[in-house]
Amino acid sequence: MEEIRFNLERIVGKKVLVFGDLMVDEYLQGSASRISPEAPVPVVHVQKVIQRLGGAGNVVLNLRALGAEVGVVSCIGNDKNGDWIADTLRNYQVDTAGILKSDSRITSVKTRVTAQNQQLLRYDREKVSEVGAEFTAFLQRSISQFMLGCCVVIISDYGKGVVTTQNVQLLIHEAKKRNLPVIVDPKGTDYKKYGGASVCTPNMKELQSAVGEELYTEDEIARAAKQLCQNCGIDNILATRSEKGMSFIYGDKGEKLDFPAVSKEVLDVTGAGDTVIS
Repeated sequence: MEEIRFNLERIVGKKVLVFGDLMVDEYLQGSASRISPEAPVPVVHVQKVIQRLGGAGNVVLNLRALGAEVGVVSCIGNDKNGDWIADTLRNYQVDTAGILKSDSRITSVKTRVTAQNQQLLRYDREKVSEVGAEFTAFLQRSISQFMLGCCVVIISDYGKGVVTTQNVQLLIHEAKKRNLPVIVDPKGTDYKKYGGASVCTPNMKELQSAVGEELYTEDEIARAAKQLCQNCGIDNILATRSEKGMSFIYGDKGEKLDFPAVSKEVLDVTGAGDTVIS
């Protein structure tokens, strides 16, 4: 336990650059005691509205909680929700110089409606599309400034369009020039997009989708992760495995190191991947 505490404390004061999709997680909390006369659905009397940073923003908050200095690179909408994200990050003393507000984007908002601590509905307000040349040019002009003083780069891909292949490769190229490790929380099945990354952190479902097969044994997991690394130019894989913990697979030799989980009663696994990469 002392060794874990020591390793965690080493991040205090170190600067981390986070690149990824920023969004708002919104919670409408209330009570439901009757069914609507208009349709067979519960009527929720909303008593509280909570907004939190979501997506890559959750990674940022985890890093700040560990004591790291954080800079963020992303593209958000030039709208009310985008303003809220930028203001909230600044309140956490996060460097927001790398955030571009664009009139062509809509800031993603995921709204959950809950009653009696039970989620009844989630609805998303967003437009998923790749960022355009404006953001890539912004990145090319300023990436050296954003990486100044950083010790590691984290890429948090939520598939909303910021983390394009071109932008990822630009960041990885610049990081490798500075001998900075790059850790990726991936999305989708094309891991060539992350070629050059130091570590990718898929969960088991994502790993199986990326290699196109079901993985049943420990040997199969190690073999598949090694093959994925070699095919896509990734150094290592850290596979998160729910109640089984995590497995780290070296991409060059396929050696697998297992880190078992300590069983706890968990009510909600949302954000687990963000916590792991942080």
